[in-house]
Amino acid sequence: MRFANAWLAFVLVATQALGVAAELCTIDILFRGRRVTFRNIPSGSFQQTKVQGKRCIISVDDSCQPTQVGLDQNYWSVKLREEALGLGQSV
Repeated sequence: MRFANAWLAFVLVATQALGVAAELCTIDILFRGRRVTFRNIPSGSFQQTKVQGKRCIISVDDSCQPTQVGLDQNYWSVKLREEALGLGQSV
């Protein structure tokens, strides 16, 4: 009986977690003069890609708004770098 209760609790928590992370985000940025599109980023997480040999990283919050953009190990607050990077959300 304990195993069944523990399994049910696990299934409920896993189902709720999948429901929260189900929203996928698409973000466009202008990076060193080149448009880079990040697709299918789970909300509340990050994604990385290579651009001109550098690792470019973007994080998004639970509402698909970008929170940080980074190059290699250096992260910048979006509010500080928004104009320099030409950051905007695509539809």
